[in-house]
Formats: sequence, C-alpha cells, structure tokens
Amino acid sequence: MTAPNWSRCRRVAAIHAHRASVKSVAGGRWPSPGHPGESGWTGGDEALVDGFATAGMDGQARVWKLDAASSSGFRCAAAFTDHTAGVRAVAMPPPCRPGRRRDDATSSPGSARTAPDVLAATGSYDRTARLWHASRAAPPIPPLASGHGDYVLCVSFGPDARTLVTGGADGRICVWDCDSGSESTSAPVALIRPGSAVRSVDASLPPPSRDEPNAVLSMTGGEDGTLRVFTHAHAGRAACEVVLAGHGGAVTSLALCRGEERGWSLGLGSRRDGGVRALRLAAGCDGGILSVHDVAIYDDGGVEVKVKTTAVFEGRVHASGAARAALLLRPSAKTVASASEDRTVRLWDMQKGSCLCVLVGARCTVESVSFSDFGDLLFAGLADGHAWVYLEEGDTDPQSDPNELSQSAPERVIESRLALAMGALGTPRDPEASARLESGWCGGGAAPSARRFQDAYEEMEADAIGSLPRVDQSNLGLVGKVAGGSADGGGFGWSERGNPTLECSVCRGELELGVADVDGDWPAPLPCGHVFHARSCLVPWLRHSTTCPLCRANALGSGEPPPAACLPVTRPAG
Repeated sequence: MTAPNWSRCRRVAAIHAHRASVKSVAGGRWPSPGHPGESGWTGGDEALVDGFATAGMDGQARVWKLDAASSSGFRCAAAFTDHTAGVRAVAMPPPCRPGRRRDDATSSPGSARTAPDVLAATGSYDRTARLWHASRAAPPIPPLASGHGDYVLCVSFGPDARTLVTGGADGRICVWDCDSGSESTSAPVALIRPGSAVRSVDASLPPPSRDEPNAVLSMTGGEDGTLRVFTHAHAGRAACEVVLAGHGGAVTSLALCRGEERGWSLGLGSRRDGGVRALRLAAGCDGGILSVHDVAIYDDGGVEVKVKTTAVFEGRVHASGAARAALLLRPSAKTVASASEDRTVRLWDMQKGSCLCVLVGARCTVESVSFSDFGDLLFAGLADGHAWVYLEEGDTDPQSDPNELSQSAPERVIESRLALAMGALGTPRDPEASARLESGWCGGGAAPSARRFQDAYEEMEADAIGSLPRVDQSNLGLVGKVAGGSADGGGFGWSERGNPTLECSVCRGELELGVADVDGDWPAPLPCGHVFHARSCLVPWLRHSTTCPLCRANALGSGEPPPAACLPVTRPAG
C-alpha cells in the first residue's frame, strides 16, 4: 500500500455531528456486520471498517462509519449518551498488531471492562471518564469516576489498547488498567500530578530503548501558534529540535498520520504472558508545560498489579499560554496535521519541516483533527457542531484543482491564498528576540535557540510565498476575461513559446502565463483578475497596501470565510 501523500486532498463529507461544538475526533475502526457487536464480529481487524468518533458539548459521543448508502458517505453507528455534561474528549484504540486479534486476551466472559470489548473511551465535563462496548447488548461499564476532581479534558489509549490515560482540569494524569475485571468503579493504577490543567495527552507509544534514547519524540502545539518537537536524551531535560510556525491562532489539536513509525506493530508484553506493559505519555498543560513520563505495569500473576512511573521531563516549553496539544512521534514520522483557532488545518512534512497544504473554509475554530488507521482520511471537528472528512489525493495531477467551489468562485480562493500568505509575510519577526523571550521562561533546556526560530521563520516565509496564487485552470477564465475584455486589462500578447503574456503594472516587465522565470518568480492573479510578478512585485506592494496596484480593488477580500478548499503549498524553486 502506497504511503499517504498529503500534499493535496479534498473534502468528501460535511456531517452535522452534534448540536454543539465537536471538541474531539478520533479515527478508528468499528464492527462491520449489522449493529455493533451483533453476529459476525469475532474481534479481528478483518471484520472492522474505517470510521471515527466525535465528542460533543451536547453531552453525547458518537461513532461514524463508512456507509455508501448515506448521503455523506458515513452513518452514525453508535451514540453514547450516559454523560451528564458536555463530552470533551474521545479516543479509539489503535489497530491490532499483525497476527493478533482483539479477543486474544485473558478475560472472562462476564468481565465488565476488557480491552477486546472496548472500542471507545470518553472524558467529560461531568468529571468522569467512560469506556464503551462495541455491543449494545453488553452491560454498561461503570464510569471511571474516582480519578479526577474536576473536568476530564483528554483521553488516550496505550499502544496495546489495554491501558487508558486521562488528564483533567485538576492537574492530574490518571493511568487506568483496562484489563481489570472488576464490576465496580476502580481506581487508577497510577496518578501523576503536573500541577496545572492537562489539556491534551498521548500515550500511543512505548518508551524508547536504552540504545536509542531519542527514538520517541514529544511534540506540542501552543497558544502562541507554534508547533515544537523535543528530544529527551538526558533525564529531566528536553531539547527543542524543531519549531514550526504558520498558524495565526492557538493550536488546538495535533494528529500523526499513522504508519509503521507510530509503532503499532511493536511486540509488547501482555498480561497473559506475565510480562510488562510499558508506555510513554506526553501531556500538554496550562502554563505552557509539557509533562513526559514512562509507565510500566507489572503483573506477576498475583492479585495486585504493580506500576512504576518515571519522570522523563516536566517543564515549561512555551513562554506564553498553554500547551494545548501534545503528541508522541518517532524521528521517521512523515506527516502531522494541526488544527487551530485561526479556522484552518495545516498538513506538515516532518522530514522537511515545511507545510504541505492548508485546509480553509471553516467559519469557526477547528477544535480537533485525527487520521484514519490507514492514513488516507483526515477527520476534523468544528466548534459549530460539524465534522468534516478529507480524502488524501497526493498523487493527482498537480495542474488539477482540489477545491470544491473554485470553478464558481475563483476570486474567493485567490483571496484565501493572499490572506494566508500576507498574514505570515506582513510582519517581520526577530529570531534573537524570540529566543530571549523563551529563555527567560522555559526550563530544562527546552527553550528554542535563535537558530531554531530563524529556521522556523525562514520556512514559514517560504511556505507563505508558496501559498501565493498562480494562474491555473481554476482562474484562467477570470484572468482571460479581464485581460481581453477590459480597457484596464490591455489584452494578451504571445511569447515565442506560444504562451499568453501580459505586462506587470508594477515593474512593466513581461509576464508569461504558466511559466516561472529564471529567478523563480511567477504570475500571480488578484481577485480582480489583474496579474503581477508574485515575489518581486506583488508581495512588496501588499506589505504596504491591500488594494490592486492597477484598479485599486480590495485585494484581500472582505474577510468572509472562503469556500472549503485545500490550498497546496508550492515551494519556490529559488
């Protein structure tokens, strides 16, 4: 199976999932025959289909699965309604390891809480977390109510789906043993106290080996709009290796495109073998704090389960605001998605440190993002109660346009690209000043250096330049109409290669449509249809004026949300 390439995608579904904000989404798989848990499902991954879960402030969590008969392509397969307040977080367990089935575990038929039967977990503002069966016929699982004294804000399954980690507004991280067979509400097997509200937690990877201490990285998304990646080679310290900049608002969620780099297929000890279940957890907290711990759950066959927690790092990693999102990943990770209060989702190439594309069109905060198990679908939860689904189309013709409404509204797509680009290019940034600010607040070696900020700002500028509009099939009609049918347009000329040409009204140089010049510049259209050199003429002009250099029409639009669109970032050659 070809690895997903998220340089291009398109929205394939817009589902009105909840009556209130969708605070969390989680990709996963769900039983395919009949109703969840009915005849035909034996627990193997071959009997599961792609789906995702949503957590709503209307007090419900819902599971959606692929269904060709539905108008949206998805239908609601299950609804969980036992919470008494808004549902803040939802998680679905990772896929099974090759050669292992979900029912391959030591659990009695009457056990209320066994990992093979549990296909979702939720956290709520009612101060409880819950585990949910796939089968509607199974008895309800009692809430996990003894761990938190305040809102449960985040949940995450461990890498073997037999451990659940929850974080709360009370500043606690609770580790729960999902293999417990007790019918009563159990207590967490481990409790960690970072001290400030835990906004996000990820426990999807085991700890690194001693031979490869940096085999597991931590990533945070902050209210300052940046993403940061940390190594933890030395006990108690963290080193910031990468800073990604580009969002114009707080980062609300992070998601890794799943693959071998996420470690789903690693062989982990199981309770049946009397082994050790080991996991690393990373939590993003208020005050810009990142908390990283290793947890080992020992079972020697006795009644008591022993747990050892080891602090890897705990300290401030963002100088301002909370670390709203946290993620574990390996150095080989390829694609990460980030959601933001700036109403966009960005797809990042982690190997290059650059933005692949920007998803626009939301009229509100994008609260959460998650990939499907195979990595070919991306789910986004919005503050207006909608869930959007995107399909990866990275191998499509680069001249084709993945936008839903660009043919009928090319001006809006051009406006979106210009607004994205100039939002990053309009204000100069000082890496030295940024480093000084961070070093005064961040501890444990986690403050990014001036060089890290310089790299981030250079990459952000290159991404912004790559977001500028180009003359393509989606807007050629608009450009041609203005050039050939108006006095201001002046009409087309023709190059020796047979391409149409226009004059740039800023530099009076020739613009050959569809061709970049030797300096890596290209013709960029404005919403009015006039065309200019992108890098050398249009960007300097728009830094001081928001109008067209020729007709004085507003170049950045009215500020209304653009149509739902994927805006690929084409990095300049020079």
